[in-house]
Amino acid sequence: MIKAVLLDLDNTLIFNDDRVATHAFLQRMDSFGKRYFQIEAFSLIYRDALRKMRAHSCGRQSNMRRLCDNIAQKTQYTIDAITAGLAIFYAEEYPQLKSLVTPRDDAAYLIESLSDAGYTLVIATNPIYPLEAVINRLEWGGLGDMMPLFHFITHADNMHYAKPDLPYYAEVIARIGVEPDEVIVIGDRIDNDISPARTIGAGAFHLAGDNTIELFIGQMSEHRFEGMLPLAAQSHMIVPQYRGNIGALFGIISEIKPRYWHQQPEPDEWSPIQIISHLLESETTVQRMRLQKILDEDNPFLAQPQPPPPPHEFDCASQKGEQLAHQWADERERTITFINTIQPEHWKRPARHSIFGPTNLLEMAQFTAQHDRLHIEQLCQTIGKCE
Repeated sequence: MIKAVLLDLDNTLIFNDDRVATHAFLQRMDSFGKRYFQIEAFSLIYRDALRKMRAHSCGRQSNMRRLCDNIAQKTQYTIDAITAGLAIFYAEEYPQLKSLVTPRDDAAYLIESLSDAGYTLVIATNPIYPLEAVINRLEWGGLGDMMPLFHFITHADNMHYAKPDLPYYAEVIARIGVEPDEVIVIGDRIDNDISPARTIGAGAFHLAGDNTIELFIGQMSEHRFEGMLPLAAQSHMIVPQYRGNIGALFGIISEIKPRYWHQQPEPDEWSPIQIISHLLESETTVQRMRLQKILDEDNPFLAQPQPPPPPHEFDCASQKGEQLAHQWADERERTITFINTIQPEHWKRPARHSIFGPTNLLEMAQFTAQHDRLHIEQLCQTIGKCE
């Protein structure tokens, strides 16, 4: 069942010429860099930093943080100084690019139709700009009033991967509490939108040629998903989902207030720190060990693990939430290293699960990603109840 639609922004909900917009943006970046940082050809440093940001991510630092870090390494300025400077650029210079955006007449109708149909909506733009820049483009496209209809908007400060990196879509999916096969991505580019969405296990609609917004609305309203439905689970989907889930978790905890870590909004519910502690323990004692067992043994029996302790027996008083999150991410990297050693012919190795019945290595690897998302959603809901 499709529950969410991820909408690309540029040349999907609004029109702009990529080449013209990029040229104008870099010109203003050069002018600003010379005036504010006293650096000639600042856009060259910016573009190199952006390239490195896209190429290297462990999912623990936001895109903006890594971008500013990369720029700082090439200049005499600190990360804080670069961050402050770019904030000024986006407040004062970026709004001058308004004329480059043309509204799309049917975009508002698309958003309203999907919202009225009950779909969770996401602005899934390439998160290389801060939120202010995304809001600017929405407003320039006449869509500013529709922002409350979106459950999530991707930008450089809340995302840890960028298009076309596969974990980008996995991160978004984990942040909105759905599964990949419950999502359809609509966008204008095969390389940035359609191909990575399908590769991660989501559905996709390529907005081009005869594939119009009107056609998309008609198919969605009638639940006709011909040509859009996601692929069945495949082994190449596993690692991107694992990495995207790291980004989702760190995106959530970056916004958590310190006093929330040990709060239990309901007596029978875990606190945020207990949720992360469970993820860490499960990674080391259940998830990776279960996959290893399937690989090592012939059709092994997988017993259901012992249920985790109830809140009153789950002692995390002396632990630090961010430290636990990093420990979990470290263990996840070890799991990914293990996954990358699995030969293609081994993914169908069978096993017998005490609850699920006959299964195989691929299904259990996918279950680990689902287990992540279950508790990431639980973490979101718990934080939302904290005071």
